[in-house]
Amino acid sequence: TCPCWNQPFLLDVASGCQVAEVTVFEKASAIAMLSKDQVLGVVSVLLSDMPSEPSFGWYPLVGLRSSDLAAGAVKLALCAHVIPEITVERPRRDMNAVKDNASRGLGTLEVSVVAAKQLIGSDETGTREAMVSVQVGQSKQQTEKMGRSLNPVFNKPMTFKVDPGVSVVKVAVLDKGGKGAKEFGEVEIDITDFEEEDEVDDWWCFTAPDRKDNRVMGEVRLCLNYVSKAVYTDPAALGLQQQAIGDVEVVIIAGRGIGTEVDEGAAAAAVVEDDWTRLQPGDLLRVQAQIGEAKSEVSPVGR
Repeated sequence: TCPCWNQPFLLDVASGCQVAEVTVFEKASAIAMLSKDQVLGVVSVLLSDMPSEPSFGWYPLVGLRSSDLAAGAVKLALCAHVIPEITVERPRRDMNAVKDNASRGLGTLEVSVVAAKQLIGSDETGTREAMVSVQVGQSKQQTEKMGRSLNPVFNKPMTFKVDPGVSVVKVAVLDKGGKGAKEFGEVEIDITDFEEEDEVDDWWCFTAPDRKDNRVMGEVRLCLNYVSKAVYTDPAALGLQQQAIGDVEVVIIAGRGIGTEVDEGAAAAAVVEDDWTRLQPGDLLRVQAQIGEAKSEVSPVGR
C-alpha cells in the first residue's frame, strides 16, 4: 500500500482559515464491499507553521482510532505564500471591576483560549468537534464547539476573579461530537509565580483524563495575563461588611441549673423528670447568640 499521486494543488486561503487538512480515503467499491468512501487517516497542519518556501516531508496520518498514533504517512510538499497569523482576541478590561476585586483582596486573571493542535482523533470519526473548558477556583467558562478539526481555532477571551489561595488554572478539552460532551484531555497550569501584567502566551500539552493513561492527546494554546494578584486580607481590616447569604432563627426559651453545682447523676435525673432549678434572687443573667459578626442578646433576667 504505497500509492504515488504526484498531484499538485493550489488552494486559496480565505479570511479566517487557519488550518490545512489532507485526508486519505479508501474509495467506495463493490470489490472492497464499501458503500461509501471510508476515511483512513488525516493530516492537519496550521498555516502559521508552514514555510514560505516549498518544504518536503513525511506526515503521519492520524487514524480512526485514538489508539492509532499513525495509520501510515503521506509525503507532502507544503508552501504558504501568505501565512496568516492568529490575531489573539483579548478580554475587554473593566478597570472598575479590577479595582473592586482588588479592594476585596481578589485577583483578576485574563485568559484567551487561542487554538489547539495535533489532537488525537476519536475512535468513531478520526477527528474532533472540540471545545475547551477553563476553571479558576469555582468559576468555569468554555469556548464554543468547533467543527470537525484536529487543529481548531477558538480565539475565546475570558476574565476570572481569583480568590486567595487559588494557584491553578484547570483546562479540559472536550469532544462535542455525538451525544453530549466527553472530556478527552486535561492540563493544570500553576499560576503561583505569574507576575502582574506579564502575559504568558504558550502551548501546553494535555493528557488523557484517565490517570492511568498518560498519553498526550494534543496541545492547547492559551494567553494568560494576571492583571492583579489575589491577596488575603481580613475583611474587618478593610472596613467591609460581609454580605448576608441567609438567616438563622434562634429562640432562647429558658435555663436551668445555671450557676449551681450538680453531679452528673442529679443532672440526668433533672433532665428526665423535667425538674427545673428554681431561680434564686441575686445576679442578673444575660444571654447572647452570635453567628460570625451578627449577634443578638436577651434582656437580663434575675437569677
